[in-house]
Amino acid sequence: MHPRHAFTVIELLVVIAIIAVLVALLSPGIHSPTRRIQCLTNLKQIGLACAAYAGDYANRLPCGNDSVFLNVALMSNHLGSVKTLVCPPSTKKPATGFNDTRATDAANVSYTQQAAPSTGMTWQANANAVLFWDQGVAGNPCGPTGGIGLSWAATGNHKTFGGNVLFNDGHAAFNNKTPTNMPLGCLNP
Repeated sequence: MHPRHAFTVIELLVVIAIIAVLVALLSPGIHSPTRRIQCLTNLKQIGLACAAYAGDYANRLPCGNDSVFLNVALMSNHLGSVKTLVCPPSTKKPATGFNDTRATDAANVSYTQQAAPSTGMTWQANANAVLFWDQGVAGNPCGPTGGIGLSWAATGNHKTFGGNVLFNDGHAAFNNKTPTNMPLGCLNP
């Protein structure tokens, strides 16, 4: 009869520790694309809300406020959850609801919105125009020359890898640099 060899408690703890270290090392690489896709999905939902709102208001988009939160709150019937305004890697927390009077762009919104010209914004008037994008562009995307070809900063939603952008035709895409058609003014940079 062969003696039975069992694992000791020490051996089991060592194996568990090794597995824990491997999971910790691999998890940022696993979650980063997933979070990026969640942010892209959030912007796509904002784009769908823009389309529905524009259908109700003669192709006009909500842009009269100096706050992304307040502008998007006007579309709350079409958007659903206030959590859509927060990108998962962001340290920002969702507001308690679209009627939250304490909500601010700085604390509760992860995206920047194009500032409206005096004539307002029209849905799909220029399909390649940028409506919303991930915060964290390095440099001044809202300055007098716009944010053409800038990189996203390490403080952005997805660090220096890039950012998501919502266009005026409703499509959203991940970009390594800001598109060449970034607006000249914006809210919540």
